[in-house]
Amino acid sequence: MSVHIHLYLIGFNLVIWSLGTAFLSKQPGKRIKLKSVFSPPFVAIIVSLLLILFKVNQILPQFILRPIEAIGNCTIPFALLVVGAILAEVSIDKHRLNISAFLSLGLIKLFLIPASVLLVLVFIKVEPLAGLVILLQAAAPSANSLAYIARDAKADYRFISEGIFITHIASLITIPIFIWLFSLFA
Repeated sequence: MSVHIHLYLIGFNLVIWSLGTAFLSKQPGKRIKLKSVFSPPFVAIIVSLLLILFKVNQILPQFILRPIEAIGNCTIPFALLVVGAILAEVSIDKHRLNISAFLSLGLIKLFLIPASVLLVLVFIKVEPLAGLVILLQAAAPSANSLAYIARDAKADYRFISEGIFITHIASLITIPIFIWLFSLFA
């Protein structure tokens, strides 16, 4: 299962850090640079995939593995702190808020994509755990890295941060619905 998640993340990071950056750039016709393909998240995923494939955890002594594991266990709390810092900059101003853009975003990201994935999963009859992981990845709210990418591309990162915030709040409702629907068909 871990390898499948890594493969998904490789594809996601390739697209988001290359096409996403080019799309958000204010420079028309901006080309994708090879440097943007080898972003830090992409390199980290490739290295971790290689570590898994070559079973490095069975070779390294415990005094090296324990600190690495401790750092790994901090990843989610640190990521949540970073998300919180980004969201702290967001002020949902009802005069500036583009409701139609956020509704479109929410409809596509939180309903159409997971519903399409759910239909495919039901149709092809995948193993339940693998299907649930795939569905959760499809139903997840907008990626937090979009705010960094937007800031790097000198795009309106505050607008994108507002979208991230709204999809995270809405996903508190949509993810349980899709998990429930999946449990009916799995």
